[in-house]
Amino acid sequence: MTQKSVTWDQTAKVESWNLILNVTKQMNFPLSPIATGTYNFLYNYFFNGGSLTEYDLITLCITSMFVTIKSEGRDEQITNVIQKFAPIAAEFSGDRKNVFGNSVDSLKLYVKKNNERHFQVVHSNVLQCEFSMLTANKWEFITDHPFSFLNYWLEQVKLSLKKNPNYQALKTKFDEMRTKCVHNLCLLLITQEGPWPTGAHFAANALLYTIFNFEPILNPEYADFLNKQLSPKLENKQPFDFAALEKRVNDAIIP
Repeated sequence: MTQKSVTWDQTAKVESWNLILNVTKQMNFPLSPIATGTYNFLYNYFFNGGSLTEYDLITLCITSMFVTIKSEGRDEQITNVIQKFAPIAAEFSGDRKNVFGNSVDSLKLYVKKNNERHFQVVHSNVLQCEFSMLTANKWEFITDHPFSFLNYWLEQVKLSLKKNPNYQALKTKFDEMRTKCVHNLCLLLITQEGPWPTGAHFAANALLYTIFNFEPILNPEYADFLNKQLSPKLENKQPFDFAALEKRVNDAIIP
């Protein structure tokens, strides 16, 4: 099937993230790593030279989630993944339908008329797309993305806090902070205009450092831990503009 060229602009980024987030919730999967990994795989596909014409955006989103689920070792059939996308996509119309492409029509016919033939069309496209996406991403499951590094640092913070006798009192604040970190990194990834200029590892560190700088919600012991662990990694990294980082989060349009 010939598809209209995908324009990977701000609208496509926002719409694809909202769709991925919606389906992740429908499948009762955690935001991280499933939603974040899915979006990151899609993001990397475009910046690694993925085809903008061979597949439409809805097919790319479905495939990205399927690949991410497999990379996380979860046992989920491709048919189940498509079936979760189908009823959501079936409601698309107008500009939203145009963003996601022709396969939306096939999913609508499958949902509203129980047309199995159209389901098989999407199924076949996803299988072919999987090969294309893995080839574009050099046959690597994307795990070295900002979310994985952010999770690593958050776990280090948690281990440090567990040594504090007031850990239970701090735990709620830590959980709130973890949620905000993941959410803000999603916003950064969506509004990023190109590949991370200084690497995924530094992007995660910079975000964590910035959030804690503006919101020191834990205790002095933690502040000392943060400085010891993160500051050396941020030295001589002036090209990364913390003010721009904060503005990008504040200006992001995802609710």
